[in-house]
Amino acid sequence: MRASTFRSATGRGPSVQRPGRVRALAARAGFSRPRSLFWLVLLPAASPFLASCATVGQVAPTPTAEVTGVEVGSLSLTELRLDFAVDVKNPYTFGLPVLGLDYALSTGGKRFLQGEVKQPQIIPASSTGKVILPISIPVLDLVSVLGGLQSGKSLDYTAELGLKLDAPVIGALRLPMLHEGKVNLP
Repeated sequence: MRASTFRSATGRGPSVQRPGRVRALAARAGFSRPRSLFWLVLLPAASPFLASCATVGQVAPTPTAEVTGVEVGSLSLTELRLDFAVDVKNPYTFGLPVLGLDYALSTGGKRFLQGEVKQPQIIPASSTGKVILPISIPVLDLVSVLGGLQSGKSLDYTAELGLKLDAPVIGALRLPMLHEGKVNLP
């Protein structure tokens, strides 16, 4: 049996050897040599994986989105529909699910509409896909903001958009976009 050396509580007295005392205390506290050895080997071996999990969002490529155009989809007595064309670049080697879009529209610094559009679609692997996102604007909201609608008149707007994706490893992802433009009313 191995002997352990202890000093008195004051640290001034002679050392006393007590065989197995440390091992007995460690066993009573729940520590054992095999378990300690296990963690001693496991932590250094697992540290590269743990570090990579913490930085996966910084290292892994992320998708990008850009508004490439806006068209008037339809105009009726009740609503104006704008179709936002968004190019989504998928850097992954597998399809990327698009969940939808949240938006806020303003004109002249006044926010007049916000909401969410569900648009399930999959962007093909390692390519750029086009997503058409229809946003319906109630005509009454436009009239209250603009003071009236006339045929041939243009509407200056600012759109704050957020494309929602379901990216593997990273999880739910929102790609923010800001688009300013002008729409000519038919």
